[in-house]
Amino acid sequence: MQKGLFIILTILLVVPICMAQEQISPEVGNILKQAHEYSDQGNVEKALTFLDESLLKYKEKTFDRYSLLNYKYDLLSKVSRYQEAVEVCVEKANIVTSPRQAFITAQAFLKINDKQKAIEWLETSVSRGLQSYTIFDDDIYKPLRGNSRFEELAEIVKKKNGLGLPPKPFVSKTISGKEVALEMYKGKVLLLDFWATWCPPCRAEMPNVIKCYSEFKDKGLEIIGFANENYSETLTDYLKTNKINWPIVSIDKGNYKELAIVYSVTNIPASFLIDKKGIVRHINLTGDKLWNAIAELVKE
Repeated sequence: MQKGLFIILTILLVVPICMAQEQISPEVGNILKQAHEYSDQGNVEKALTFLDESLLKYKEKTFDRYSLLNYKYDLLSKVSRYQEAVEVCVEKANIVTSPRQAFITAQAFLKINDKQKAIEWLETSVSRGLQSYTIFDDDIYKPLRGNSRFEELAEIVKKKNGLGLPPKPFVSKTISGKEVALEMYKGKVLLLDFWATWCPPCRAEMPNVIKCYSEFKDKGLEIIGFANENYSETLTDYLKTNKINWPIVSIDKGNYKELAIVYSVTNIPASFLIDKKGIVRHINLTGDKLWNAIAELVKE
């Protein structure tokens, strides 16, 4: 993979839906490629200086400025210049106002041992619609364990997502025209997977979802996919290439947008893992965490 393309894909992995389909301008793509080359040569300071000079030309709150700041933040963190990295992170989070950028900023403040600011940015993340309760278990948040506000925020996210409660019922049509409804999956372990072919993190996680389905489909696992896009050749080719044969709901062939609102999905990928008794047990698990959770639920 070419370095310039690698940089662009890396940046897109941390961008929410609202900006996920924006593109870096060719000029900024070249700047990032050059800065990356300086860094690969072991000259991080030269890369940082080059980025600072470039940022003077991109002062507006645009995707281009965000992209330059994003790489600057990575480099500053790499050389442990955390105080400067925090300042950059705050600006990033004020350009891309997503839950993810806010909790990344909270983590940045923890690196300089500013617990109060970390809590404030976690509050911002929750107010922006944070869905992933699992981040509260990350080791970086150990300094906040026992903090009443931290624990309260974790509970707010869990309750907002319906953890421990029955999932909200729905009826929809799949891209093949078949009806699909929550009540059809009683007694099954069910994964509701919100994703899109244009979403890099979704594509990155999909091989794991496919692996889980292959392993557990004969042990009681079912999946319903909710694609945040219209029915198209791109979607059908992706499904065929990856041998995805579970029901898929799209925007125009179903009611994706309505269901995203029902399940409070503001960023993708997003998922809800429901046990055989019809209770939401896990939300937004990926990788080994998803695999292990399914393995436990199919045994119950």
